[in-house]
Amino acid sequence: MTFDELAQELDLTGPQISINDIHSFETEMSAVFPDDFRIWLQRFNGGMLDARFEAAGTYPDILFGIRDDNERFSIRAAMRRLQRILDPGVVPIGDEHSGALLGLQTRGVDVGSVKVVVDNEHRTVAESFTEYIKLLVPARHYSESDEWYMLGRGQLSAHRYEEALESFLRAWAVSAEAKHAHWIAETLAMLGQREKSYVWYERAYQLDTSNNKCATTYAAALVKQGRRDEAIRVLREVLQNTPTYGPARKLVASIL
Repeated sequence: MTFDELAQELDLTGPQISINDIHSFETEMSAVFPDDFRIWLQRFNGGMLDARFEAAGTYPDILFGIRDDNERFSIRAAMRRLQRILDPGVVPIGDEHSGALLGLQTRGVDVGSVKVVVDNEHRTVAESFTEYIKLLVPARHYSESDEWYMLGRGQLSAHRYEEALESFLRAWAVSAEAKHAHWIAETLAMLGQREKSYVWYERAYQLDTSNNKCATTYAAALVKQGRRDEAIRVLREVLQNTPTYGPARKLVASIL
């Protein structure tokens, strides 16, 4: 896909900005954007693709810009919310429909490359922003469980918790996967139904004990239930497999 083709598909683009606005923002972010991303910002300044296209295994939902009109589309708001999980020099540039984050490397190694960030792990999906846009093709049809899961993630982002819970439960009914159980648990916790959430956190962990996120959130649930020794055992397993996994390290430090 070219930028011209993207213009035909992108919804909810942002207010027009100047190159001086971009340079001021780069100073604020302590970042230097590659030229192709500056062109993107001047031409579109963010927008929505709503997961209708895919590239390198990602389904971009919202692409961020330098925007104060809507926090969902704002690089600045995303940086405030997500800075703790980003590697140095990575600036958030979009949300991926499964819940992953898209980032742009602005300094250090692989400057200009596009990353997908999942569970604090960064993976390069394109060598440049232009290459990432070129890779975009119409998304393949999702399975029924994927449709319900992605609908639930969108509803959760919009704070429509009851609707999200119903969608995740429908996804689970079609396919009993760890990620479905995990997000059922997370939504129940947001709804204040903690006792029910503990059951689903455990179920998610049992379905995929190698999933760092599921294991760590299960350990956190164990701590809340006063089952500290079990939590430490689970966290040690996580750190044995991934010694640098930040959420597990932080939780261990808080309970030891």
